[in-house]
Amino acid sequence: MQVSELAKHSDLTALVKQLLSLSPSPDAVWAQNDWLALLLKQKLEQMGFRIPRDFSLIGYDDRGEKEGLSTITHSRREIGAAAVDIVSRLFENGAHGKAMHLQVPSFYLSRESVKTVNLPRSG
Repeated sequence: MQVSELAKHSDLTALVKQLLSLSPSPDAVWAQNDWLALLLKQKLEQMGFRIPRDFSLIGYDDRGEKEGLSTITHSRREIGAAAVDIVSRLFENGAHGKAMHLQVPSFYLSRESVKTVNLPRSG
């Protein structure tokens, strides 16, 4: 389950109860950023759950390294270079209102907040 609604949710306890009421109950949560994932981790632990035994948590933006949070991240240097490239291209030949898109690779950093699952191999 992706927790992007957390940013709009003023009552974290209600959100956690909503997560727990889902059928089937989730065993992993991906939050839209590390800050939200860490808030969720704190709330789940206050409610007696253990991370990652009961829930695996993944954030986005690599701000939760000290807390052992697994995350999806990207090179900030590459994003900066891509932004400069876009601005440069717009100055050279862009038109007002013309959209430009570049992709910057993302990657997963596994830390202590995700449990290891051994899946049977087929074949």
